[in-house]
This record gives sequence, C-alpha cells and structure tokens, in this order.
Amino acid sequence: MITGSSDGIGRVMALQMAKYGFNLVLVSRTPEKLERVKAECEKINPKVDVQTISMDFSKAGIQEFKDAFTGFKKEVEENGKELRILVNNVGVIDRAKIFELSPQ
Repeated sequence: MITGSSDGIGRVMALQMAKYGFNLVLVSRTPEKLERVKAECEKINPKVDVQTISMDFSKAGIQEFKDAFTGFKKEVEENGKELRILVNNVGVIDRAKIFELSPQ
C-alpha cells in the first residue's frame, strides 16, 4: 500500500514496486491521477494487481478512514492476500501554524 501515490516520491515508488512484481494498493486524493499511475504500473508489469483507493487525508474523518480500509481489508481477506508493506507519503499539516513556530 502506497499513500500519496499519484505524484512525486509515491508515484516513483509505485512504478518501481510494479517493476519488481509487487501487487499494489495506491491511495491518493485524485481518482484521475490514481488511474494514470495504475495504468503506468500495469504497463511496466502486466502481471501485477493494482487497486486504488481515492481519499483526501486532509479532509477525511475517522468514519471515512474506517469505511475505506474496512472495505479493503474484507476484499484482501476474501482473496487470500496480505498487506505486507505500507509506504506512507501522506502528511497533513496546518501550514499556517508551521510559520508560527520557532526553528527550535
């Protein structure tokens, strides 16, 4: 599972992991970008299984997280798969507050 997988480091991570045959769950906020990265991964390695979960971590509440990942867990268990690696590229920060903090 790679969060923040539609751009930057997350995207590159997804492409590299697809190259080496990892099945992937891509998580990001923009469905169109997720589909683009999914297609790139499948082009690199047609044998990988790529699933997507669209979620904006900055706006999601506890229930949205629970709903998204409960559905994912059920599907994984039904297909006899396991989640073995989490690459977390998502961070949520209040940018206004960061400028109020001292460097120390």
